[in-house]
Amino acid sequence: LSPVMNRLLHALKENALSGDSGIPEISFAGGKEIPVFEPMGGVLQLMPLSCTFPPINRTNCLVVGDEDSGKIIMDPSPVSMEEFKKLTGTLESKKLDIRGIFITHHHRDHHQGAPMLAKKYSIPMLMSRFTRDQIEKILGKSHFNGVEIKIVKEGDLLTKWLGKPV
Repeated sequence: LSPVMNRLLHALKENALSGDSGIPEISFAGGKEIPVFEPMGGVLQLMPLSCTFPPINRTNCLVVGDEDSGKIIMDPSPVSMEEFKKLTGTLESKKLDIRGIFITHHHRDHHQGAPMLAKKYSIPMLMSRFTRDQIEKILGKSHFNGVEIKIVKEGDLLTKWLGKPV
């Protein structure tokens, strides 16, 4: 979420006239985890600090999938080791069994730290051939050393969410 949207959600929640404001809870866990927001059932939006464009300082990182087909995390991009530890702490505290990392595109604020996450959990990274080629062109072929890369293309099934293909 952008800082403006974040402030808006908190203000709406604090100023609700009565009862439930209808605004989903945003968890910050006292600085030991990254903010988590559930915009709809079965989809978690994690918001690690990233190297994105100011004034925004976080990139949306989604977790989708069910237990049977496996949860995937999309675009994890923690800006630092401290933020990486918060990201993994969040995944572990929420007991999220992540089975793959999907990178939507080659911009740094969508994949920074992803190879480290793949190595930590021994899970593959999924991306298009174009995305892999662009990242390797910028960061070198060694960027993915020790990481299993699965090339995906339009129409490939990555996981299921609420029993439906994603």
